[in-house]
Amino acid sequence: MLGKLLGVLKLSALFILIQSCDAFDKEEPIPAYIQVDSVSVVSGAETGSNSHDINDIWLYVDNKYIGTYEIPFKVPVLPVGNQNIALESGIRDNGLGQFRAVYPFYTSFSFDTLLLEAGTIVLNPVYEYETVSTPLLEDFEGLGNSFEKTPNSDTTMMTVSDSLSFEGHSGLIVLDAERTVADLITSQLYNLPRDRKVYLELDYYCEEGLDVGLFGQQFDGNSYIEVRYPVLKLYPTAEWRKIYINLTDQIARSPYANQYRVFFSAEKTDATEGELAKIYLDNIKILHY
Repeated sequence: MLGKLLGVLKLSALFILIQSCDAFDKEEPIPAYIQVDSVSVVSGAETGSNSHDINDIWLYVDNKYIGTYEIPFKVPVLPVGNQNIALESGIRDNGLGQFRAVYPFYTSFSFDTLLLEAGTIVLNPVYEYETVSTPLLEDFEGLGNSFEKTPNSDTTMMTVSDSLSFEGHSGLIVLDAERTVADLITSQLYNLPRDRKVYLELDYYCEEGLDVGLFGQQFDGNSYIEVRYPVLKLYPTAEWRKIYINLTDQIARSPYANQYRVFFSAEKTDATEGELAKIYLDNIKILHY
């Protein structure tokens, strides 16, 4: 009886060993590779400058999310064969690395292709703007600009073309011993939707901190008043930067406002005491569907 039991155990162990060997001997699938070195944006007169700060690509293969990758990158993908590849443009909402998002106003870069085992497809996606509304589009290339100072401000926004300008002409705010407060608003009020995404794009170079936000116009029962809604603070930079400021939540949180102005506000601090502090802005645009 014991001999039969030992025989059964030996046969079982041998069966398990054979199955294990089969598992190890099974060939692993060989992936293809997708490589992205750079991206660019094409823009027309309706959407202004093509400056961008696309940091990431959200990669999809045959409508399956593969991952989000910082540019440049090279990643393996499965399965191979005929597949649809989609690369969505990834930005940092409000300039914050923890808030990665697909920018809703750039087109998708999508195409069908044959993925070969161990083969590499090198891509440099080109994005365009979707058909969007741009109620504010200020590139400082025309006569004057879209901004005026409030009663709180002792300086204004000039249009200049100098060695620090971004593209041709830029907007410039100067703070010094006599001009210590800048509080600037758009001359025009804008109707902005509550049920859709709304972004403010701009390029900036700051030697002093800059507050960005909205003035919401609302009726208080007797007359219209404008309420200040701060959205974001931009800190001093060593170079020009691009930012995508998400206005969607702030507009949703101000249900009594029916129209809006953009504001920029800055105050000279002790950090720049005795010095001239300059703030350059360019390609300021509001976008929504």
